Amino acid sequence: MCRRFQTLVCVVAVLSGAPTTRAAIGQDPFLDTIRTMKRSVAPIACMEAADAGVRRPSRIAGTAFFTTAEGEFLTAAHVISDIVRGALNAAPAGCAAPVVYLPVTEWPSGTNEFNARWYAFDSNRCVLNKAQDLALCVTRNSPSADLQRTIGTASFDNTTHPDGTAVAFTGFPLNAIQPMTARGHVAMYSSRDELIVDQSAWPGVSGCPVYLVDGRVVGMVIQRGTGDGTGRAIVRTSVAIQQFMATAREAMKPK
Repeated sequence: MCRRFQTLVCVVAVLSGAPTTRAAIGQDPFLDTIRTMKRSVAPIACMEAADAGVRRPSRIAGTAFFTTAEGEFLTAAHVISDIVRGALNAAPAGCAAPVVYLPVTEWPSGTNEFNARWYAFDSNRCVLNKAQDLALCVTRNSPSADLQRTIGTASFDNTTHPDGTAVAFTGFPLNAIQPMTARGHVAMYSSRDELIVDQSAWPGVSGCPVYLVDGRVVGMVIQRGTGDGTGRAIVRTSVAIQQFMATAREAMKPK
């Protein structure tokens, strides 16, 4: 009787431990989506000349995500405005060389050692909608030309998703070396153009994509909540983004 009882206990212990195995954890589909979405994001920064003549970035302004592999990207309008007026480095003339930059292969994990490429863009050519806090820009050179990886590009979802729908956003709040991801849920749609997520948005993630478990983008982080709304992210919906992109692309065409 004792041995039979011990055997039963052993079986129950093994079964109860199964959900904590690495294989079970790896079955979370959001993990693969996050890895894929990291290919579409980039930090926006200013370049400055060091004493040795080596160009290096000052602190980041925000996050961009690509809409084409040739270098078109979206971000928040206030990120571009900060660059133009020199808020990043207190320079009266603003930033002479705004850039987005990308690793040659993949963003590193657990290390700050990686090879990067810098892609300049003309902030004066960006199209801004300050009321919606949206900006569309394009790099001077295609980042697809010299990277050893594919540039991820946004696929949008205009559905109004139920409260509680799982979402994530990926941006550069702490440094320009590794993107950071937060997961949350749809809290509410406050309007057709604005979505609230029950997760705080950190400084630096303005302009980053908010996406579903299948990778489709439902919006862009434009600011974090304040006062009673602290701990929430305010998101411009993909409906507003796509309407803006249609007019912005027309405005960017050569006259």
